[in-house]
This record gives sequence, structure tokens and C-alpha cells, in this order.
Amino acid sequence: MSGANTVVNGRIARRVGHPCAIVGRGLLAGVVLTGSAGAPQAHLMPDGQATLNVQGGAAFLALSLPVTWLGAVDDDRDGHLSPTELQAHRAAILRVLATGLAVSNGGQVRALRDVLLSPSAAHDRADGAGTHVLVMGSVPLAHPGGLVGLQLQFQGPAHALSVTATRDPLKEQVTVTGPRGSGLFFASWWERWRERARAWWA
Repeated sequence: MSGANTVVNGRIARRVGHPCAIVGRGLLAGVVLTGSAGAPQAHLMPDGQATLNVQGGAAFLALSLPVTWLGAVDDDRDGHLSPTELQAHRAAILRVLATGLAVSNGGQVRALRDVLLSPSAAHDRADGAGTHVLVMGSVPLAHPGGLVGLQLQFQGPAHALSVTATRDPLKEQVTVTGPRGSGLFFASWWERWRERARAWWA
């Protein structure tokens, strides 16, 4: 398997040779959900990891986001989100995601659609609770062959999100620091320079 460029703050840092789970057309290649229909548990997506896979005219995403970015959803304040808490606060979490997570492309910024949620179960928790939530969805792209951006606009403590993006034959890995941050994928040197200039003058 060929390696992939790792891009941090717009610069190629190293080569990545290990495979990663990516989100495929229609749904979630590389992400396995187990458990009951009412309380699925997510596996194979490590906490703080994300994938963005461009196929056809859309981007398919899977992101493991910290519970602390999702608002007042941890009812017992134990730092974990249980399947019961997720079910109770699903609508509120979707509202947070609608404003806190977006993909930019071709001059358009769009929120995820067809969103699926699952607690990312901690290994030491028999109840399926976890400190992160697996978020899965897709975004139509106006220009699939162009620059793709990921934007985070959450509130909460700082966490790093390691995002692996794939658009055949390209693969890039970008570290985005949230709760508010952004990452660029498949950008030319000119596009990266322009975006850095915009961020500098913003």
C-alpha cells in the first residue's frame, strides 16, 4: 500500500503508511456497529480520529468527537455518554452538529446530512458509555475535484482531531485542533497560501 502525505498547518510533514477506516458511498465502510438496535456501539474508530472520503459527487465522513463538544448531554456528569443519554439528547446533539460541523467546497459551506450517531464505547465500561461519540454522515460537493475543507465551530475544551481524507488516488492526513478549527484537503500550494493569508487577516 502506498503512503500518504501528512499535512499539518498546510505543510507536508511525513508519510503515513498504515491503512485507515474510511467512509464509503451509502454508508460507512470500515465502521462496524454492534449491539442492540436501540443502543449500537461503535468500534474501529479510535477516539479523536476522523475520516473524509470523497466518492462521486459527495464527501462521506466518520468522526469520533468528544462528548464535551456536544453541549449539556452528560446527565450524570461522569465524563461519558451512555446509549441512554445519547437517545435522550439525540435531537439536541443533531442541532449542535448542524452549526458546529461543516464541509466547504466550491464556494459552498454545508452541514452533514443523513447523520447517524453512536456512543464510542470505552473499553472499561460495560454499559457502552464513552467519552466520544461517533458521528457519520455525508455532504454533497459542488466541485468534487477541488479543495475540500472541514470546519469545526463547537464550544468546549481543546481536543485534537486527526482527519484522514481520501480521494482516489490521493490520501492526506490533517490534524485539526478544536473546538474551533479548520483543515484543508487536496489543496494546491496556491490555495493553501491563500487560505493562510485569509486566516492571518481575519
